[in-house]
Amino acid sequence: MPSHRHLTVTLFSKLWIAQCEQIILCAKSIQRVEEEIEIVHQYRIAIRKARSLLVFMKPLLKVAFFNQVNAQLKEFANHFSKVREWDVLFEYYESTYLEHVDEDKQLTEFLLGVQRKNRLDAYSHYDDQVIVATLQTIIQNFEVNGFKHKAHDVSCLSFVKKRAKILRKAIEQKEERLKPNDFKRIHAYRIANKRLRYALELLNPDFDGSFDKRIKRLKTKTDQLGNRCDLYVMHEDLNALLALRDQNSDKMSTLDKFLRFISSEMTKNEANG
Repeated sequence: MPSHRHLTVTLFSKLWIAQCEQIILCAKSIQRVEEEIEIVHQYRIAIRKARSLLVFMKPLLKVAFFNQVNAQLKEFANHFSKVREWDVLFEYYESTYLEHVDEDKQLTEFLLGVQRKNRLDAYSHYDDQVIVATLQTIIQNFEVNGFKHKAHDVSCLSFVKKRAKILRKAIEQKEERLKPNDFKRIHAYRIANKRLRYALELLNPDFDGSFDKRIKRLKTKTDQLGNRCDLYVMHEDLNALLALRDQNSDKMSTLDKFLRFISSEMTKNEANG
């Protein structure tokens, strides 16, 4: 378990570089296997983990460096956000909604068409070479340009414990402000839990598994909120489609029925806490 001062920068540099290399690996895989959407999911998770680690070590980093790198990673992840949303939506349509109603082939083809369009739009503007080059530059400059000078004098064990405590308290404050139907706050609360969990997962092997129980608790929280957040996003996406009523009038009645089903599931979810 790290405890010496000189290990702080060394440990976080090692973890950061490893996570950036994981993003690079996923980014290259997307270009090679366009039809394998699970790679996109893994790519986005790799970016989330990198951003979680970045947030965790924020007090050690130069402000300009943190802001620039965080913004770049967010942009990379957002490129496929609509693709992921529609994959989740269509999976829900097939696995849950069609268990309750007879399939409308026309609606199925319409939803598939929107899903395909989102994929094609994302892939047509995707350039793995830009992502790889950007991350390689970040890796090369990280230890020199990323850390504040005083970061080299910080006790690793003390910093990790203190930082985890601060982030945990911030999560508790978000939890106190939660309201059953305030999905933006629920989403922000879930993200905060996920970020701490991902950071602790990356740190855990170097701390002899001492975060095992905390990671498990955080995962339970995020999983419980996951379905609620997915329903909210699906509701928003379908509402956006219904706004195009004139363009898709022949599909609107069945689409509206699907939307009402999601609304009822949201209500049940809220009632169950």
